Amino acid sequence: MAETMNLLPCPFCGAGETRVREIRAPGVHMSGRQPALISVEIQHDCDRVPGQVRGGVVLAGRDHESAAAAWNRRG
Repeated sequence: MAETMNLLPCPFCGAGETRVREIRAPGVHMSGRQPALISVEIQHDCDRVPGQVRGGVVLAGRDHESAAAAWNRRG
């Protein structure tokens, strides 16, 4: 799942923390299961460089695999 996603470093800064966030349907199932997965976001904030505006990247996919594929796509 999110812990096993193989993500490349940021294409802009090459470092920093990359977070994975699951977007789920609202509500709780009576069975105790997690609500349905709507999408997965990969978020990264580049470290501040003097003289430049701080940047960040957010990419999303329908599931962990498509979000990781979008993040790892270069060019």
